[in-house]
Amino acid sequence: MPLVRPIPRDDASPDLQPIYARAPRLEDPGHVPEPSLFRSQIEVLAHTPGILTGLTEVYRWFARKGTVPRKYHELAIVAVSNLNRCAYCVSHHTPLALECGATESQIEAVRDGTWRARPELFDDAERAVIEWAEQVTVAPWRRPHPLLERLRRYFDDAQLVELTARTALRSFWNKFNDALDLDLEPGVREVGLPRAADRH
Repeated sequence: MPLVRPIPRDDASPDLQPIYARAPRLEDPGHVPEPSLFRSQIEVLAHTPGILTGLTEVYRWFARKGTVPRKYHELAIVAVSNLNRCAYCVSHHTPLALECGATESQIEAVRDGTWRARPELFDDAERAVIEWAEQVTVAPWRRPHPLLERLRRYFDDAQLVELTARTALRSFWNKFNDALDLDLEPGVREVGLPRAADRH
């Protein structure tokens, strides 16, 4: 159970109803939602309507105006969420990554930390995105110039800002979800995290 009382849609204020309506529809497993908040997040954030509305607009921007292909975002999200040990985000975004073009082998290599040893699974852009996601999460103060040079082969400045923003926001969600002990929604299959000792 979450540490704060969720506010179900029927109890939410009328101005928040459109946000509830845009939550991913979990009964449609083939549906890849636009970047959105998930129902448990919405039900908790409804206690602070300004934060809920603002964050929703940020993710709607990714959908409407963002130019980084969704596959790269999802690979970064899975990498960050595994580093931060957030089962909620890993469970939501593993199937989304697969639906956006990632492979089971890629996701497994990211999850168990062996992706660097499996270069045949990733192209250079994918490897650069995953490495950047780890850098932003673990040691953002470093200046990895060779990595930035590789990223710039595939992303312009605006795209690099977009990718970095979405990657950094994932750590926010990981910590928010775990700190408040958000429940996975019914219909979302929990993806187990590898034990820390299993990661290389």
